[in-house]
This record gives sequence, structure tokens and C-alpha cells, in this order.
Amino acid sequence: MFKRFIVLILGASVAFTQTPPEAAATGSIGGMVVDGGSGAPIPGAAILLITNTRQVNGTTVVERASKRIPALTDARGRYQLSGLAAGSYPVSASVNGATVSRVVTLGAGQSLTSVDFHVSATGVIAGKVIDENKEPLPGITVFLIGKQYQAGVLRAFYKSTATTNDRGEYRLERAEPGRAYLVRAEKLARVVPALSEVPADVKLRQPILAPTYYPSAAATAAATPVVLRPGERREGVDIRMVKSPSYCIEGTLEWYGGPAALRFWIDGQHAVSGPGAPAYYPTGVAGPDGRIRICDLAAGEYKISAEQGPTAMTASFPIYGAAEVTIANDDAGVKLVAQRSRPLTGQVVWDKPPDKPETAQLRVALEPLTPSIVGQIFAAAPASIPGGFYFPNVFGADYAVGASFSTPGLYVKEITYNGASILHQPLRLRGIAADAGLRFTVGRDGGSLHAAVTGKDGKPAGDAYVAAMPAAASETEVADHLVFGETDQDGVYAAHSLPPGKYYVLASGAPLDTSPETLASLWRARPKAKLVEIVASGTAEVKLEPVDIW
Repeated sequence: MFKRFIVLILGASVAFTQTPPEAAATGSIGGMVVDGGSGAPIPGAAILLITNTRQVNGTTVVERASKRIPALTDARGRYQLSGLAAGSYPVSASVNGATVSRVVTLGAGQSLTSVDFHVSATGVIAGKVIDENKEPLPGITVFLIGKQYQAGVLRAFYKSTATTNDRGEYRLERAEPGRAYLVRAEKLARVVPALSEVPADVKLRQPILAPTYYPSAAATAAATPVVLRPGERREGVDIRMVKSPSYCIEGTLEWYGGPAALRFWIDGQHAVSGPGAPAYYPTGVAGPDGRIRICDLAAGEYKISAEQGPTAMTASFPIYGAAEVTIANDDAGVKLVAQRSRPLTGQVVWDKPPDKPETAQLRVALEPLTPSIVGQIFAAAPASIPGGFYFPNVFGADYAVGASFSTPGLYVKEITYNGASILHQPLRLRGIAADAGLRFTVGRDGGSLHAAVTGKDGKPAGDAYVAAMPAAASETEVADHLVFGETDQDGVYAAHSLPPGKYYVLASGAPLDTSPETLASLWRARPKAKLVEIVASGTAEVKLEPVDIW
């Protein structure tokens, strides 16, 4: 036994002396996750670090070959991520749907022990769904709906969903504090028949439960928003559903010059599916004659979408179509003609060509703003500057357009489609030839912002957020032009490739986003900001202390 013990010790000693130099140079990132309100440590918080990233225009871009390193905080709210090479890493902490992220810069062999996260707990909205006689309604889908800017448009998003139990009770989680949410109840069928058997005479149909917003509103204008404090559980958010006459939408689905057995879905245009919330659209499949008759609908605006169905799989290309329908006080008709996907070509040009021939690279991305078949994110198309790019398949829908660059100092100065500017606007392909051409004009004189944030004690604020708003922007344009991000552990935030001009720059202790509540607060907080001018190809440095934007 003694000899075996000696051998094991010697083996361990040899293994230690043979440790590769690169392994010895690795470091670690650690710290605590605490409640943003009380400061109490949070055990079981999810920590996520992503390797293989790069900074593009001040934004962290995840490469395809990235590796995700997860961890959980212990009983004292502490975490540690070891074996990390030198570099900059995005690290996030998540607690019950609330996530706070930071970019952490790690030196060779460095051990960081105070990379802390302050996470404001999300809240819960609970209540009952009842009918006009105050009887509970089981099996009703309840939506938590928030608003977010996307491609220059304020859009409603499903944040989370729930289904009422036998007592009509529901519970919605992941409600972020300070956000104004709408709560909607709806009797929702996941699958609908292509041809409803509801009587043709409207007078012979039974009334239906119409989609209803809290507390008992048929439209968003009459709904009461719900705003929570951090970690609040709001009880008694009861919804009394209203009744409506039953209406139908009747028509045909066609493609390639005739009726088709397409898969269809119907959207009441209330909201689109947000992160973490599944899409809820009643779906069905038309028969070979392409006829549809969708009933038990309340008055309002609807969108019927169709895509390649299970009996049309012989087609070698995807197809898609959509039509908007308004139901007033009678049934409505629709004729939806789907089209095959089409290629989209584009060009990238310099705003001011360089004196000597110069080539740079960018990636153009299209993010569909329409659910289902075009709800996927299309792969980014690479392009040279100057040069062209090509997307093989696009549909007659709306897209958010973006670009990232591999060279500092470059930024998108203009985007045009079919000769019209769509900068900070959706790309609308409906009714316009997809090969009309998408054109990016790239500026070469972008500047940089270097912000150093310290607390009142003079120490670097490693958990602060910095926002830069162009001084020339109006309140409604803040969402399109806002640049923001978090400081690293040294209290430093840097944004590159900003268009030259004057900016209001401020730091906040609270996380920033593009919600209307945050943007309105930033706009009101401009007197607390510093006015900074970024000159062409220059760097502006500013020292900040976090201010209260709320």
C-alpha cells in the first residue's frame, strides 16, 4: 500500500511539471449575483460566458464557432469560471427570466474575483378570467404583451403566456419591473378546420368570447396597463371577457395560377412572438380546391398567411403569401395568392471613394418581421466594399435590415431600395419586385467614443451602462439612433464607427434597452448628460458618473 501511494504522488508530480505553458496562462472570472433592490445574494442564478466573439461597431457579435460555458451561483450567490484564455468575453447572469450582461476583459493568467451582477427580479401577474356572470373560464390563453422598437417601428411582443386552470386562474411570469404590459385573454384554437360548419346566416350563430384586454376591454385603447415593482407579485388582475357576434373570413388560397392546398394561419395582428414566448396562431390546411372558411372571429383586423402545405411538397422551392382582412359588422372575403421565393440582389458603395483603391468586408443580414416560414433568421450575406451581395430566397414580407463590418471606422450612411431610403425602416418587399436592388452606402469617417465611468467613491463602475444619443435626433428618432452598452470591470465602455456629430452621453446604474419606457426616460434625462462631439475619424473621451434616469 505504501509503494502504491508513492507511485501516485510521483505520477501527480510528473503531470504537474508537464502542464502546457498555455494552460498555466489561463485565468478565471468570478464574482457575485445579488438582487438589484435589496442587495441580497441570489443562489442558483444562471451564468453564461460565450467565447469566440468580436466587437463590431461597439456591439458584441457571436461567431459561428462560439462555445457557451454555463455555471450556477452557489448558496452564497458566488460563481467562478476557470480555464479562460486572455480576451474579452460577454458574460450574463439570469434569474427567473431577468438577464444582465457585461463584457469582461481578462488578461493572461489574471484572476478576477469581483465581476458582480445586480439583477432586478422579474415579477408575476396573476388573476382569474371570468365571463359576464363572473363564472370562471378554464382553458383560456392569457398573454403578457409588451412593446419594443424594431426596425424603426414600435411593435407589440408576446413576453409570456399562460392557460387558465379549472378555476379560471392564470399566472404570468417574467414581467420586467417598470415596463407597461397589457394582459389579454383569448379563447384560442391551435388548429382550425379549413371549412367551418358554422351557419351561413350570421343571425343563427352563437355569440363568441372575443379577445379581451384587462380589465374588460375589446381594444388596446381601452385597456389598463400593468406596471410592476422589482420582484412584485400582482394578484387580482382579473379579466372579464366580452362577447361578440361570430363572423367568418371566406375565400381561396392560390399559387401558380390556381387553387392550392396550402397551410394557412391567422393572426389578429395584436403582437408578434417575442423571445421566450411561442407563437400562437390558429393554423389549418386548405383542401385541393384552396377554399377556406374561418369562423368564430370577432370584428377587427386580421392577417391571413399561407405557405407550402403538406400536399404540395413536390415543389422544389418554398412559397409564401399574406393578405390583410378587416371584419366590420359582417363576414369578409379574401383571395390570397402565394408566390415562390425570389432572389434579392444588392450593391455596396463608398460614400466617398478612397484616393487609392481600397476593399473592405461587411455582412448584410435580413431579419424577417413575419412569423412562421419567414420567422427564421436568414443567414447573413457577405459582401465586399465596393461589391455586391445575394440572398437566394426572400418573400413578399417585411424585414429588418442590418450590416456589420470587419474594419473600424465604417458605418452605414444610407440604405435605399427601389430608389427610396429605408435607413432605420423595415424593408417592405410586398408588391415590389425583389430584384429591384438593395443599396448600401458606407461612410469611412466613423469616430469612436471612449467613456470611463466611476462611482461617487471614485472607483471604476464595472456594472454601469452607457448611452449615446445623437443631439440632432428627435424623441421619436432616439430608438433608431441610440448606441448603448455596458462597461467592463474597469468601468470602461467603448463604441466605434459612430457617424460624426454631437451626442448626449450619460451613464446609468440600471440596464438599458429599446423599450418605450427606457427611451422616454433617456430623453428626459438629457439635461443630466454630457454633450460630446465626435469628429470624423476621431476619438472622443468622456468621464461619467452614473445618474438616475428614472
